[in-house]
Amino acid sequence: MSKPKIYLDIAVPVPIRRSFQYWAPSFNARPGIRVRVPFGTRKLIGIILSSSEDAVTDVERIKPVLEIIDLEPIFSTTLIKICNWAANYYLHPIGEVYFTAMTSKLRRGLPVSKQEAFLAVTQADENQAAQILQRAPRQNKIWQLIKGQSLIRRSDLKALNLTPGALEPLIKKGLLAWQKSAPQAPSTSPLKHPGLSLNRHQQVAISNIKDPGTHLLYGVTGSGKTEVYLQLIEKTLRNGKQALILVPEISLTPQTLGRFEQRFAVPIVTLHSGLTEHQRSANWIACYNGSAAIIIGTRSSVFAPMLRPGLIVVDEEHDISYKQQDGFRYSARDIAVIRGRWENIPVVLGSATPSLESLHNVRLGKYQLSSLPERATGAEREQYQLIDTRFTNSRSFLDKPMTDAIGKALQSGNQILVMINRRGYAPVLYCNECQWIAPCEHCDARLTVHQKQAVLRCHHCGFQTDLPKICANCRQHSLTPVGEGTQRIEESLNNLFPDYPVLRVDSDSTKSKHAMQELFEQINLGKPAILVGTQLLAKGHHFAHVTMVVVLEIDSGLMSSDYRSLEKIGQLIVQAGGRSGRESKKGKVFLPTAFPEHRELNQLTQKDYLEFADTLLTQRQQYRLPPFYFHAIVRAESRNRNKALQYLDSLRKATANADSIEILGPVLPAMEKRVGYYRAQLLIVSNRRGELHRAMLQIIEVAERIKASTVRWSLDVDPYDLY
Repeated sequence: MSKPKIYLDIAVPVPIRRSFQYWAPSFNARPGIRVRVPFGTRKLIGIILSSSEDAVTDVERIKPVLEIIDLEPIFSTTLIKICNWAANYYLHPIGEVYFTAMTSKLRRGLPVSKQEAFLAVTQADENQAAQILQRAPRQNKIWQLIKGQSLIRRSDLKALNLTPGALEPLIKKGLLAWQKSAPQAPSTSPLKHPGLSLNRHQQVAISNIKDPGTHLLYGVTGSGKTEVYLQLIEKTLRNGKQALILVPEISLTPQTLGRFEQRFAVPIVTLHSGLTEHQRSANWIACYNGSAAIIIGTRSSVFAPMLRPGLIVVDEEHDISYKQQDGFRYSARDIAVIRGRWENIPVVLGSATPSLESLHNVRLGKYQLSSLPERATGAEREQYQLIDTRFTNSRSFLDKPMTDAIGKALQSGNQILVMINRRGYAPVLYCNECQWIAPCEHCDARLTVHQKQAVLRCHHCGFQTDLPKICANCRQHSLTPVGEGTQRIEESLNNLFPDYPVLRVDSDSTKSKHAMQELFEQINLGKPAILVGTQLLAKGHHFAHVTMVVVLEIDSGLMSSDYRSLEKIGQLIVQAGGRSGRESKKGKVFLPTAFPEHRELNQLTQKDYLEFADTLLTQRQQYRLPPFYFHAIVRAESRNRNKALQYLDSLRKATANADSIEILGPVLPAMEKRVGYYRAQLLIVSNRRGELHRAMLQIIEVAERIKASTVRWSLDVDPYDLY
């Protein structure tokens, strides 16, 4: 007798905004289980969303499931709810949302691996181990290395320069052992070292952040936000729960991991794109089975499975890196808030420069605010000085007063940070004879000069060509690099201060695997040096010996047509400036500008960030901008210049008008051509989230009905970038 059929609602990774129904013999078809299904001529991995005894379409057209991959769901009930919410909120194909939340091995249908063996330190105490290893210095060195690590699998040995054979003597002596479960802390305490003493503001913050809900932790740079995180995590661990910590950049992961491993005697794993496929898969499993007590990761880690969720921390919550800019355009910060609500756990959003959206949610009573207004060390806040560039003849910031200040700081044994958010040698290659500027062949952009590599490179599409010696237009030897990037500033400073190291930190200098770590190790030696870099230098790093900061090119942010530009440049100034004066020495920040009387700039530098943010919120409300109004963008692109505009125009005309909806465009973005495609966009605005959502659903319906093989289109809900 054949088993009765059940009908499964399955999400598959295709660009279609719905799930699909398949049938299978009756089995324990729980949501979150992966299956292999036919889809056209392909076989795809899908996720079961629900099951039913009833078919929603013609039974004869429903195809059978080819393979049931998992016995247990790989998604918890809450994670399923979150993925479904994200697909609905961001109006993105549901199968692609689920695949974002999976590792590459899971996407390929590989089974969830069996739990790996972990290397555990036995109960032998320090004195006993020292006695056993008294005549074995090499084994003692390995023992000391292993003892300081929180979670070691066989797959981790290579990264530690160890082999299984090197461990055998220690295993035979009973000092180490392979075991199937993750090693536990050697005592009832999850700590290796006790926490630091807290000031009164930190104590109040920890007291406030004890209940489920979203908590905005505003703290000036150096105020001890990380110590608050650590002590909140300690409480979470003592309750037998897991903690998830999100950081905006991979470069911050080793620094955060190092601090956490020094403090906690529990298994800690990381999740980010810099891991190998095997490492990422193994760490995902450690989250899934609960053996990882602390998870540290970048944006996509917000979907990490947790067996016992207890706390989510989003560090530098204002950072643009939390918003995915292509494909599934989600905000990890906002999904963290939703996840915390449904997991019924606290979510901490921490920043010295909170986003206007988060501050607005504090005003509305949705988030609870805790403030750390003083530096934890008792150091004074950095001082800001605006340098008037209106009447200077110098084309560079390196005029005599500035170089004198840098030289004095170096002679005093201090470090200087010079930040310009522009990598490369110069942003323009210019012909003095005919005014030709080297363009990108694929984008409406200029090619950036990279002098050391002798190339021109587009920072938008990656196009690269050799650095020419003669002008492509007039054939004269009259080409000049114009403007300054990190490489040119590095060269200038090396020439001016040859006796001191100039350390450049940008995405070009940190491409190799350990480059960032090696640079920071050199910085943290504390010797006099000049640090030159992009915003990578401004993100949460603790530089104890930096006393002087110079932030360049701020005027482009003050005068930009982007309504977010003042918020962005304000955050950048405060974050960069906050790298100075974090210990006993005072910090000073120099801001060269042609607008020294700019109201908001003076408010930021003379008062504080929150007052500056209040002014921006007032302006946003006045001009009907987020967070008071809601935005969504429909983008289209085509190889043909007019096709994208025509396609969006047809969408706008086919969309019914509503009183609370405003559709602007189609218009061309500032960079019309990018990576060989001509782009156009529609901006949909409403003061009602539900009305905006309904309008977007109508646009999707029209877009899917109007077929245009030469046009690609996409949606961006809550866009960070309108251009």
